[in-house]
Amino acid sequence: MELENLSLSIAATQQGNLKLLHEWLKVHAAEEAVVLTKFLYRCQKDIRQLYRIYECLWKQEEEVCALDEGYEFHVSPERIWLCARGEEVAHTAQEWKRIIGKGISFLEELLPLGSVVELQKEVLEEKMPALKGAGKAVLVITERYLSLTGHSYFPYAGVPYPTGTFDGTSRMLFSPALIKAVLHTGYQEEQEQAYQYRMKREYLLEKDMDMCGFETAEERKEIQRIMEEQHGR
Repeated sequence: MELENLSLSIAATQQGNLKLLHEWLKVHAAEEAVVLTKFLYRCQKDIRQLYRIYECLWKQEEEVCALDEGYEFHVSPERIWLCARGEEVAHTAQEWKRIIGKGISFLEELLPLGSVVELQKEVLEEKMPALKGAGKAVLVITERYLSLTGHSYFPYAGVPYPTGTFDGTSRMLFSPALIKAVLHTGYQEEQEQAYQYRMKREYLLEKDMDMCGFETAEERKEIQRIMEEQHGR
């Protein structure tokens, strides 16, 4: 991939990601694209706000997420809406999941290769009982942007620290929500920012893929099937 002409500063990349998100919203939520872009932009400084909203949507719990400068997100069994400085935007739960998931995927910066992270072991144990009783789940990020189906992608793949892997069987695919702590940040420069921008444009905007964790239930089942087949080889 040619990156020489894609070098962008971090600030420019953040604005570029916001522009990509706005382009997606103009297609999928045309009438409210400007309001939604402003709302998601205000959450960019603390992306945890969007994760909190997404969790409320999944649990379908009644809650009001108060944001700064007159923005409130309301979740109730009867109706889900955004109050943006007196203007209301309402969508179904499924539509909001897609919008919030895309907002996180476009705006959250990914860690560079070589970063070392500790994953949420309690979450992993639910899917991998063999991990119970083991120590911390610490991985080195070795790959990014991996798609198993063509409809969704994993932002990260990593191998256990400090052992690594020799045959590929220890590689784990995961998303940012599974990260408990960042223990070390890998090397990065302007080309890293350019690469992230390029991949987000291709995967999220042009191919309209979902980051794993925000995929549909059907897509999740397909991913699980493929991973089980690969593991059984």
